[in-house]
Amino acid sequence: MIEESFDWVAWRLEREDLRFEDMYTPEYSIMFGSYLLGFLWERYRSVELAAAAYHSGMGAVDGWLESGIVDPENVNIEDIPGSNTRHYVRKILRAYKNYSNR
Repeated sequence: MIEESFDWVAWRLEREDLRFEDMYTPEYSIMFGSYLLGFLWERYRSVELAAAAYHSGMGAVDGWLESGIVDPENVNIEDIPGSNTRHYVRKILRAYKNYSNR
């Protein structure tokens, strides 16, 4: 999580008493990461888009959707700009599939 995202989540959780360095504390890292992932899921309703937004930011994903680069109704990973983001989304989908089968 980057510092800008940390500040936003801290504000949303009303935990502005915490500092970015607190992300090295597992309790806070899990709390913040879980909140952000839940928010992204509610916003995009897509594992692919939520993972892409976690990796590249909501602004990037919103831009892709607004410009029509990515279709929110039929997300194709190959349409996601940036090889690093595509790789990240693929990793998340593999893990999601593995955990779903247990």
